[in-house]
Amino acid sequence: MDRKNYAAGMARAPSSPERSLALRYVRAPRPIVFPTTPCVPLKLFWVVAPIDGLAVALRLARDADKAEILLSELETARAVAATARAESEALRGQVEAARREAKTARSGKR
Repeated sequence: MDRKNYAAGMARAPSSPERSLALRYVRAPRPIVFPTTPCVPLKLFWVVAPIDGLAVALRLARDADKAEILLSELETARAVAATARAESEALRGQVEAARREAKTARSGKR
């Protein structure tokens, strides 16, 4: 079956015997090396790692050692929220310090 006919077969209804046969015998264009395999078009690596409460998921990483896994939307949102909280706490501390200094300065003038 050539690519054109293969794609046409995949577009048919799920009950098509040709489609189920094609799905059963699809071969990967290259062997998958577990637990990482390169994703050449993206210049990244597919890795197996936990994500958002799941123990196992297929994720993208910048290196094969899983040192820098790309964050999911939820992980990104959590990181942004944590950064905002830390900045807020730092600003709150600065405001409190400025208030104490102002209070000390006022009590010293009287």
